[in-house]
Amino acid sequence: MNGMDPKAAIRAFQEANDALGSVGVKYWADCGTLLGMVRDKRIMRHDLDIDFSCWQPERHEEIQAAMEAAGFHLHHTYGTPERGFEQAFKRGSIKVDIFYFYPGTVRFGELVDDPALCWQGSWYRKKGQWKLIVSEFDRSLVARQRRRTFNGAIVPVPVQPIPMLVARYGPKWRQRVLKWDWKRDPFCITPETHPDYTGPSVPPKKVSLEDVTAVIKTFMRPELVVRAVESVKQTYPEMEIIVVDDSGVDISERLPGVRYLELPYDSGLSAGRNEGVKEVTTPYTFIMDDDMILSARSRLPDMLKLLEYGDLICGSMTMNRRVVNWEGTYEFPEDGGLHLVKYRGPTYKTAGIRWAQVDFGLNILMGRTEFFHEHQWDEELKTSEHTDYFLRLREAGAEVLFAPGCIVEHKPQRTPAYRRMRRRPEFRLRFFAKHGFTYHLGYSGHKDVWKPSDQAALDALLKESA
Repeated sequence: MNGMDPKAAIRAFQEANDALGSVGVKYWADCGTLLGMVRDKRIMRHDLDIDFSCWQPERHEEIQAAMEAAGFHLHHTYGTPERGFEQAFKRGSIKVDIFYFYPGTVRFGELVDDPALCWQGSWYRKKGQWKLIVSEFDRSLVARQRRRTFNGAIVPVPVQPIPMLVARYGPKWRQRVLKWDWKRDPFCITPETHPDYTGPSVPPKKVSLEDVTAVIKTFMRPELVVRAVESVKQTYPEMEIIVVDDSGVDISERLPGVRYLELPYDSGLSAGRNEGVKEVTTPYTFIMDDDMILSARSRLPDMLKLLEYGDLICGSMTMNRRVVNWEGTYEFPEDGGLHLVKYRGPTYKTAGIRWAQVDFGLNILMGRTEFFHEHQWDEELKTSEHTDYFLRLREAGAEVLFAPGCIVEHKPQRTPAYRRMRRRPEFRLRFFAKHGFTYHLGYSGHKDVWKPSDQAALDALLKESA
């Protein structure tokens, strides 16, 4: 698909931005233009128009006059200033669309007064009739703007542009698509806001923690898992609980009201989580360790809400009353190593919930059950499985979000036997061989190096197991 002439598009963008700025309305770059600014650092080559949005439809005549003074002519209008208004201007081959936002939302064709939401309309013609498609947003996404320099112009954009792009295009907004149906593909269009929706005339049930099952893998720590289960029951009694135990000792009598799954001794953390998820019947799964304690600070409903923006949500934790997080990004230097880098980038806020996009996080995980079915832990690894799991999620393009305000308490109890089981070097060797790293550098500064003798040790292990 051919896009706009780049030079003409940049000039039109600059002059349309100046025209809107001269009116003094509250406006911002939006839709494909905002996507190009953030993702591609330019106007997208295949884009067919320039997009701005505005909060004040009652000032559309002033905007039209300013655009005409800049050499644009009004090509078309859709809707009315009171309902789903849109102006399309043209200059030569370049089209500039201006969308107008409204408070509240529209559900099943009826206006709904909701102070937390706002909406923008688009129109299309079907069988001789014009139909309104409503794009629904959290109002906080466009309540405020900040200025950003782009193509020689100072342009207003949403204060949090990435959450706005997620709201429009979904969690995989960074991926380029060859075919885009603006009438159905946007993430912000729901069945209740689409005019062709033929389902029930009442909104569907909102997702709640009744739709979530907690999966807890335990090994040789019965006191801890009993404590963890009690914390789930007390804080979120509506959640189902599955405990997976490969300790070799049945403790089901100490866990009433829990689905207890006993595995062969030392099946491993990976196998335990995979088997636990297989038993889940709810659409969402929450995974935690047996040495963690939930409380009201855990804010699992917030983690559930963030699944609208990402594939996997990682929580935060405290230990000895201090926040101790382990979230960050991976770097792959040319010498073949793996660097774990502490995340120090921006955090965003959606519906009052802070989050950041990361490569890895803690074992405090909320996701769709089908996601865990698709992305399982490697059962060949009984240690190093955590880093391996998040590396493979990164390769698969999964969107991992970190929620610093969703906090669990971590109270570990590492017995000598437990430590030995979690430090077995043969699985570390398998991890290195699997990914081909020459060393592993944690952001604590610890460096684990793959040595020639490690390959010989791994070969001996593989020969012995064969």
